[in-house]
Amino acid sequence: MADQDPKDELPPNWISQVLFAALLGVLVFAIILRPDQMAGFTTVPYSDFKSRIVDGEFQSVEIAPTEITGVSQDGSTQRMRALLPPVEDEDLLPMLEDAGVEVTGKPATGGGA
Repeated sequence: MADQDPKDELPPNWISQVLFAALLGVLVFAIILRPDQMAGFTTVPYSDFKSRIVDGEFQSVEIAPTEITGVSQDGSTQRMRALLPPVEDEDLLPMLEDAGVEVTGKPATGGGA
């Protein structure tokens, strides 16, 4: 018997094109609908987030190593997110406590022991 030609084992050209188009579609979808939008968060500047704390807009917040997220006081499902600046803000926790906001922490994800 003769060996098969390697070209015969490759998928037909149209299958490759369909797979490429599907992958491209998923990437475009992921870029357009960023993860924070898919999770229902509205991203705001950190200074705006702090102003909203002072205004009493949050029922609860969750502080992670690189971001802070908050659930609105009015009972709606509106959630906001802000990236934490790369400097320590010593006023943040007292501000949250003075506003009567429930505070939880979120551990860093990935790696680590």
